[in-house]
Amino acid sequence: MRRPRIDPLVWFYLGVTLPGLALLARIAQSVHPAEIPAALSSPVLWAFAVFLVPCELWPVEVPLPAGTEEMKTSAAFGYAILLTSGARAAIGAMVVVAVLGGLVRRRGIWWTTFDVAHYALALAMTAFVVSAGSGAPRALGDVQVDAGTIGPILAGAGILFVTVHGVNAILTALRNGLSPFAYMSRDFSFQASTAGVLMALSPMAVVAAHSNLIVVPLLGLPLYSVYKSASSSLGRERDALHDSLTGLPNRTLFRDRIEQATARCRRNGGILAVLLIDLDGFKEVNDTLGHHTGDVLLQQVAKRLEHNLRQVDTVARLGGDEFAVFLPDLGGLALAQETAHRLLAALQAPFHLEGISLSVQASVGIAGFPEHGLDPDTILQRADNAMYEAKRLKTGVETYMQGRDRASRRRLALSGELRGAVDDNQLLLHYQPKARLSDGAIVSVEALVRWNHPWYGMVPPSEFIPLAERTGVMRPLTINVLDQALRQIKEWSRLQLDLSVAVNISTQNFHDLLLPDEIDQLLTRHGVPPRLLEIEITESMLIADPLRAMHIMGRLSDMGIKLVVDDFGTGYSSLAYLKRLPVDGLKIDQSFIKHLPADENDTVIVRSTIELARNLGLQVVAEGVETVEAWDALRDLGCDLAQGYWLSPPLPADELLQWWRSWTARGERMAPGLGSSLPMPAPEAVPEAAAPPAARSLQ
Repeated sequence: MRRPRIDPLVWFYLGVTLPGLALLARIAQSVHPAEIPAALSSPVLWAFAVFLVPCELWPVEVPLPAGTEEMKTSAAFGYAILLTSGARAAIGAMVVVAVLGGLVRRRGIWWTTFDVAHYALALAMTAFVVSAGSGAPRALGDVQVDAGTIGPILAGAGILFVTVHGVNAILTALRNGLSPFAYMSRDFSFQASTAGVLMALSPMAVVAAHSNLIVVPLLGLPLYSVYKSASSSLGRERDALHDSLTGLPNRTLFRDRIEQATARCRRNGGILAVLLIDLDGFKEVNDTLGHHTGDVLLQQVAKRLEHNLRQVDTVARLGGDEFAVFLPDLGGLALAQETAHRLLAALQAPFHLEGISLSVQASVGIAGFPEHGLDPDTILQRADNAMYEAKRLKTGVETYMQGRDRASRRRLALSGELRGAVDDNQLLLHYQPKARLSDGAIVSVEALVRWNHPWYGMVPPSEFIPLAERTGVMRPLTINVLDQALRQIKEWSRLQLDLSVAVNISTQNFHDLLLPDEIDQLLTRHGVPPRLLEIEITESMLIADPLRAMHIMGRLSDMGIKLVVDDFGTGYSSLAYLKRLPVDGLKIDQSFIKHLPADENDTVIVRSTIELARNLGLQVVAEGVETVEAWDALRDLGCDLAQGYWLSPPLPADELLQWWRSWTARGERMAPGLGSSLPMPAPEAVPEAAAPPAARSLQ
């Protein structure tokens, strides 16, 4: 039967603690009670003991890839006591302050015992070296610093430094799964320049004590200088490894922790996972509520993520609205998925930001070791791929799948080329007609953007619109679409085709106070009457910043531009608020149309929406009409306009013109009861109804 493997940390702990406790027991037996009062009455002992307590209770915290290490400087003054009052007095003083530090700082009995034992061993070893080198008695006490003893004293200081800080370094490395040798090599120079310098000052403290005890308190000055220098240096190091806004680890520290953990897993086995979290719509928060509110939201998100994780987990802010979570020591990736869903649920609870209540949606991608990658860069990259899939599919959480790599590479390529595509006129518009249900007349069209990529061919908007929103290309893309649409309106006007064109506007653009001025300049440049331009906006845009929305909509309406609420029924706007808006029409979302008239609930919703719009004096458009039954049902319900694949798919401008001429020439206008007489053009390869709702903006 195979024996269970004992952790090296346990062996090291026992190897230090047991001999140290045995040594303390031996010293305790050798001390006569009558000696204690005399030892405690020594003013030199108390002069140095004054420094022991603060040096033990307030260590310098050294940031590590897996946490922090405490660097104590008390051993330097323990050495001064050893040289002036003897080894037993020094060990006794260090034991007392170690126990006191353990109680005050709640280190627990195991680690307090370790401190006590390893201080005793280190001081005993130091006493042996100084005694052997100087010829002084083994117990030492009142060692004179002169040419004959300075060598052994400095050697003792070196031994004490190596044993005290070396043992602590090994313990820290083992507790955090690090290589002791690698950690000590990286940490040695800093420790030597701080604790080592103080240790070397111990002989000076002894000389001062021999000359005049009044001089001893002056040692506080170099002590304070070294402490402040170390704290300042470590503060700069910590700032370099942490996010200044949230205080969380940054990408550098996060990656370092993953690297250390994967190395440990390769040695000992184990599973870990990385969660990449991207907040949905955070840019709109910044744009509508201001960057200060956005910063407050990020701080609250950071706290909420930390609160919903284990103590061993790490949450980091990688930049912007992107966070990452590192989950070590997992039994399987199912636990990572459970954690991801728990974090999403926590973020959906309202955040209270200076009088505003706001819920946050997010997308999470998961990748794990060793299933998805063996190094930090691969794991992070694949978690990012999974996060993008979660965002694209609107599923909230996705785990990395190898088959999606090709799509991810394509996404990265498209993201880098999108701005150039806007500048090089690779974007083009297709137009889907809207027909009047009462007689079938074509009265307007909706402009839907496509990307004619030189290598990939026609790229659908569902693929590149989210990239535009994330990369800051949305504004120039929108201006480009508006420019093309107005140019086409002008061209149709020359051909005696009086069609208005509807353009979807994204949330990012709609809340831009310069939008009305830019549209006005485009209208003037192309000489297009404002009545021929329609702007389609969603309900969510209206509630994100109502005052700004009212201001921009008021300006556009005053210009004579028609405003239509798109995807009506899927947002949050109240009827009372809708009545106050200067809108001209509602577009019923296709999710309520495609099952007409078979679905009674959809029929009731559509009928209620049409009656609401009629009472408010608004025109109603139904999108996603794909069957003659839906067409007839909408006409009977009193809907004004309809668009969809049953009438025509989106077409390039020249093909739309041919289609319209054919339609008009045959005189096949829709009359009551003759819905089946409408022609049905061949659809595109991907119906518009199949596009994800998130990609509707500027389609």
